[in-house]
Amino acid sequence: MKTSITGKNVIKEMKDLAKANFAEHGNPSCVCIGVSTLGRTESSGRTRDAQERKTYIGISGDTGRKLLCATLNAEGHGGGALTMPDVKARLITMANQHLVTYRSRLTGPAIVSAETWATHNCAEGNLALYLMMNGVRANVITIASYEIIGNSVQYKPLCKQCQQWVRQHFKVLEDFDAHTKGR
Repeated sequence: MKTSITGKNVIKEMKDLAKANFAEHGNPSCVCIGVSTLGRTESSGRTRDAQERKTYIGISGDTGRKLLCATLNAEGHGGGALTMPDVKARLITMANQHLVTYRSRLTGPAIVSAETWATHNCAEGNLALYLMMNGVRANVITIASYEIIGNSVQYKPLCKQCQQWVRQHFKVLEDFDAHTKGR
């Protein structure tokens, strides 16, 4: 769930990392890539330096939760004995408590299920839980989500559940935002 990218074309590096994760994990419905210390970028998505950037990966669905559970155990969280029900419970708790910091009283006290899948099924949620359990502030992470369309990896717009909280907690890659608005 944690790796790094190096290079000046951050947009391409993020997309390449998403593509590799689709191939490695059996083409899940969504892969979310988060990068810290993005730095200044030009309109082309290129940065002024090629420094190494911490990068985090979230994968949707059962595959993503299994990877999240295995990664957290390998890192010693929960004494290295977390189970899938433990991870699911933590994702639900996060959706009901931690991600609602900036929500209004009008929209309710928790992330609500607005899709045909549960709120804890998204790649963005798996990424957020991983960051939270490792003490990484989400507001310093710039994300983009991806899907496979045909034979290519493309940006995937935020689902209705993620629209409720992602922009309040993460920074969103400008190129991602520009390509997914109105989709």
